[in-house]
Amino acid sequence: MDNNKPLGFFEKILEWIKSLFFNKELELAILGIQNAGKTTLVNVMANNQFDEDTIPTIGFNFRKLKKGKVEFKLWDLGKLLN
Repeated sequence: MDNNKPLGFFEKILEWIKSLFFNKELELAILGIQNAGKTTLVNVMANNQFDEDTIPTIGFNFRKLKKGKVEFKLWDLGKLLN
């Protein structure tokens, strides 16, 4: 007889209950070469629209947004000041 089966069943129920009441949080740092589309990706995630005339990021941009039960904290790291 498999003793892990009842424990696995209760773990699944507990995870389901947690998913109903608790939000998830995700913090991302977006890195890449110049003109790779990092800021465009953040803007599309936030506004659901694409803009060709994006200004290059000097330093960093921080944006917090929520999609469903997931809260994103996005750090868009651009060119550092010389």
